[in-house]
Amino acid sequence: MAQQLDVVVVERMRRIRVAVSVMTEVRCNFTPEGRARRAAFFASMLTDPLSLGLLASMLSGPESAGPEVFEDGALERVLAMA
Repeated sequence: MAQQLDVVVVERMRRIRVAVSVMTEVRCNFTPEGRARRAAFFASMLTDPLSLGLLASMLSGPESAGPEVFEDGALERVLAMA
C-alpha cells in the first residue's frame, strides 16, 4: 500500500513540476519573446486543450488534467510558441 502511495505522490509532484516550469516560462519572462509567447499561449487556450489543461492544473490541481498535458514535450511546446 505504501509503495502505491509513493507512486501516486511521485507522479503528482512530476505533474506539478511540469506545470510550474511552463507557467514560469509563460508568466515570468519579460523579454519581447516572452511577451509574444505569453500572448500566443493565452490565445491557444481557446483551441488547444493542452494549454488549457496546464493552466487548469495550476488552479485546481494536477489531477484535473489528463496525462497527455504533462508529457515531456510540454515545456518545449510552449517555448516554441511566439
